[in-house]
Amino acid sequence: MFVALLVLFIWRLFFPFAFLTERFQQANYTFVLYALLLLLFIYNSVVFITTALEHDGKAGWSGLPAWLHPLTLSTTATYFITLLMCFLQSGQHLLLVRSGVAAKHHDQVLQVIALPAVYGGMAYSSMTRLYQFHVRSYVDTPSIMQLPQSQQESIAISRSETCFFVGDMFESWTLYHFGKMTLDVVEASIQRQRQSREVEQQAEARGMLTSHAAVWAMVWASVMMFLLVSFAETGWSLYLLNFASVSSTDDFDSSLTVFTGAGFVASGVALWNIAVVERTFHKNLEGYSPLLKFITVKILVSFAYFQKGCFYILQALQNTLPTEGQKLAKSVPFFGQIMQMDDAHFELFYSTLMVSECFLVSGLHLIAWQASEDWYEKALIIDETSPLMPEKSEEKA
Repeated sequence: MFVALLVLFIWRLFFPFAFLTERFQQANYTFVLYALLLLLFIYNSVVFITTALEHDGKAGWSGLPAWLHPLTLSTTATYFITLLMCFLQSGQHLLLVRSGVAAKHHDQVLQVIALPAVYGGMAYSSMTRLYQFHVRSYVDTPSIMQLPQSQQESIAISRSETCFFVGDMFESWTLYHFGKMTLDVVEASIQRQRQSREVEQQAEARGMLTSHAAVWAMVWASVMMFLLVSFAETGWSLYLLNFASVSSTDDFDSSLTVFTGAGFVASGVALWNIAVVERTFHKNLEGYSPLLKFITVKILVSFAYFQKGCFYILQALQNTLPTEGQKLAKSVPFFGQIMQMDDAHFELFYSTLMVSECFLVSGLHLIAWQASEDWYEKALIIDETSPLMPEKSEEKA
């Protein structure tokens, strides 16, 4: 999937909506992305369902908390609905892109809409690998059964984390487009104010354009740092899995410590800068319906490091409690069981949680990113003359 995303990135960069023939123009990189996600879903579903129906698969549920059983079983249907919602909503925006109506901004929205499908797909892949380890049944890689249990666990957790690294990389890419699109909306609003006949309004607009340039530089730097760290972390983890000899989960994690720390800081700074944009230019975002858009983006960015980090902090705090305090914490429903999970069971729970959250966000996207909103055309910068799609007259010529 890492290689596929790189290929699609190059495709989008050089051939956004037309490539070689009209057929390729009809089936552009957006449809290719969803086709790859569908193939990945089918493969993981076959592996997961086949494993779950085996004797070991049925018996393995007894080793999990009662509430995790239905949550894990529901991930197949949950992710399929997520993928379907994202695909159908993307189709609405893609039609407007092909018609040449605010193509630039609709294309940027396509990146945002696709994130729950991509991240949910990676989480579903992670869940499948961890479930196979839990029941000790490897339908697609039976040779792993010959390895010691500790090494099987290391492989399962390392693959799980790498799946999320790929999702984090696409997340940083999406955050870049969201920041650029939002600041384009702000700039268009300031440009309209600059054309006011009132001298005070013109002076205020000139000052805001200066601050806009500074904020964009700040957002660009933080998001680029997040993107580069995510890319390096994903590439290094794939190298460790396929070409290096990593004997334990601790070795794998220690090899990625630098990337994890840098990624946590970079994602935090990027999220903070996006919040700064929301607070600083809220008056210029009227008509953009920013509330729900920013909420969904903040949820998505928190996928990378913050949510899992919160669970790790809770586990660390529990270990510092006195004996009676630890007993009390363990007795708390749901959270007490999570705090007692080993690494493999926690990763299994976290994967199912991410699939559910992606489903929630994709539903919110149906409201937040409607294709019929009027801000798309209002957000076009006045001097922008290079559409992504050729005009119909040019095509005929």
